[in-house]
Amino acid sequence: MDDISYNPRINRRIGGRVLCASEIKDQACFARMAGELGYSTQMMSSFQGAQEMGIVSRIPAKRIVSGAEQFHATFDAKTPPRGFVYLLLEQEERDLLIYSCHLKSNRGGSVSATARIREESARQLLQHIQIMEKDGRKAEKPLWILVMGDFNYDPFREEWAEDKTLEIFLDGGFASGFAGRKREDAVTWISDGTYGDGTFDHILIKGFTLGETAEVIVEDTDGSISDHRPVWIDIED
Repeated sequence: MDDISYNPRINRRIGGRVLCASEIKDQACFARMAGELGYSTQMMSSFQGAQEMGIVSRIPAKRIVSGAEQFHATFDAKTPPRGFVYLLLEQEERDLLIYSCHLKSNRGGSVSATARIREESARQLLQHIQIMEKDGRKAEKPLWILVMGDFNYDPFREEWAEDKTLEIFLDGGFASGFAGRKREDAVTWISDGTYGDGTFDHILIKGFTLGETAEVIVEDTDGSISDHRPVWIDIED
């Protein structure tokens, strides 16, 4: 679960909050919860599974474009599971384009066997982003792009050394929210005993920079609610 402005002290930053969630089992329950928390804009996938994705927002916007797409089959890779949801929020000074995704897990095969499926998901998602950059909006304003979700990819572990998922996004102009971080400061998944603790949940950004402008933070939860820790980004307006 990733959240722009997760902390109440950031309300003044970009005028509101956006929450991205994955593995939604009950869409009606999630929508009801989002409404009670004041999220007026809601977009959820309908992939007919128990791992739906959603984005909800209470950021003021002049125009909102939202949608969901499933990953499709290719000639050289198995069809990636699930897909992504996106939300374009057009504002006075800039536009925000936000994606929530959940890439192929490592279950049912080795890391090397599942890496190609994640890489194909990354390529398809990047293609959609490039279309939105060119055709999804008309105004000549700065565009801030965030891709958030469970990538099932750990850049700190040797097993994922040949996985090019993150590299595909970096080649597309994105920066990792964990760039320059030590592994112990970026643990987002708490081990269930099968693997060690991992950094599977990521926030990638384009159009603005980390440092004085933005900071990615991992909540230090103990796993009693979820094995994934909340990851959020504090954006300085």
